[in-house]
Amino acid sequence: MKNIEEIRNYCLNCINKPCSNRGCPLGNDIPAFIHERNPKKAFEIISRTTLLPAICGRVCPHSKQCQGFCIRGIKGEPVKIGDAEAYIGDISLKENYKIPRLDLNELIKKENEEASHYKKRDDEFIKQKTMDKIDYNSFNEGKCMLKVAVIGSGPCGLTCAGFLARYGAKVTIYEKYEKLGGLLRHGIPDFRLDRKIVDKTIEKILDLGIKVETGRELGKNIFIKNLQKEFDVIFISIGANMSNETLKGENVIKGNEFLEHLNVLSEQGKNKNGKESENVEEKIKIDKYSSEIYGKYKDKNIAISGGGNVAMDCARTFIRMGANVTIVYRRDEEQMPAEEHEIRKAKEEGVRFLVKSNIKSFDSENKKLHCIKTELVKKEGNNRLSPVDIEGTDFALNFDYVVLATGSKPESELLKNEGFELNRWGYIKTNEKFQTSVKNIYAGGDVAGSKATVAFAANNGREVAIKILQDYLRKFYFPTI
Repeated sequence: MKNIEEIRNYCLNCINKPCSNRGCPLGNDIPAFIHERNPKKAFEIISRTTLLPAICGRVCPHSKQCQGFCIRGIKGEPVKIGDAEAYIGDISLKENYKIPRLDLNELIKKENEEASHYKKRDDEFIKQKTMDKIDYNSFNEGKCMLKVAVIGSGPCGLTCAGFLARYGAKVTIYEKYEKLGGLLRHGIPDFRLDRKIVDKTIEKILDLGIKVETGRELGKNIFIKNLQKEFDVIFISIGANMSNETLKGENVIKGNEFLEHLNVLSEQGKNKNGKESENVEEKIKIDKYSSEIYGKYKDKNIAISGGGNVAMDCARTFIRMGANVTIVYRRDEEQMPAEEHEIRKAKEEGVRFLVKSNIKSFDSENKKLHCIKTELVKKEGNNRLSPVDIEGTDFALNFDYVVLATGSKPESELLKNEGFELNRWGYIKTNEKFQTSVKNIYAGGDVAGSKATVAFAANNGREVAIKILQDYLRKFYFPTI
């Protein structure tokens, strides 16, 4: 990590802020927090838009987002924005800076301004709104009495819960595991994201007054119809962690589920303080099972299908198990969605890359992976080069296992059973306000088809929180016209 002074001196503090306005999914005011020398004030600046600086500073694909739009990067190296964000985030955790509260009256003021604008533009709209039931008892000098249930505690759910709580809403998070974090804890390996940072970041968000109920899973021991009796609004953010099954059969491993299983296993061997479990019998059981998993793949030849961060995480995990790993990708390396430094680290650790090769089938009995060479062509209406199989270039390689890391999908049957309308891809269908087909229920993050990066998920959570508050204010608080 570069020294913060070096980063500050190198940053041009651009007026147009392309890193913020075009590159950052969260819209962080990057030059402002970089050039603010008071670390607490810098944290307050970044907290206007994000609650995850120590995490995003480490795991975001910076070269494709903020740093990819840095003016410095045109003729040289871009500003190390990720390092600066992680630096501010780390100080905030070390010094226990509190996340600043936000003023609900500012939202009410904005609603009043919008009402005035609408009155000039559309009198019928105002007439309709004044006929709505107005529950002034729901407000006490600008204090929000809204009760919200957030199901899922990944980056989207945590951010939504945090921003709602900052405005005074009463929030309860429901999580199926014993610890919060979702993707941050159970999807990203700890060699890429230290669990202590995850724990401290979540603790800071919960300090806003958020309640938590763990071991509660949608469709098993919590149900939408029951939560609707207790809460004004429900937000669904349970992710989409079911791997796309491009291959089926024995010795075919689903990458997302595999990483989640390993990370949950690791967490179970620790107590709530992150220390080794005092339950000796349970720890022996977990350690034995963990050893069996690691021993199972030692010296085995494993092919990873995919080119994103999940593929890199799987590859580097199996390398740590002593396996021989090859990533097989249909496009060229330059088209891989994974972060450049993750690709570089995978190579440094011994992962081999076989690009412009498409997997056709896997014969697990004979340990044969059948592939075909591809070429990249420009297709009409598609900005991205598409891989096309080259006839007559079939070949086979010896592999013991194939790992699928080619995208994921939500548990569509669970969502249907809970009454949600889904789109053709199996995600929860939402409108422009993130509202689902079920009244007073919103959805966001991967389960609603949001772009699958931490920053985009967090941004989605923040947007949903604001929409929930605005919709609630429109319903229960409207100025006398």
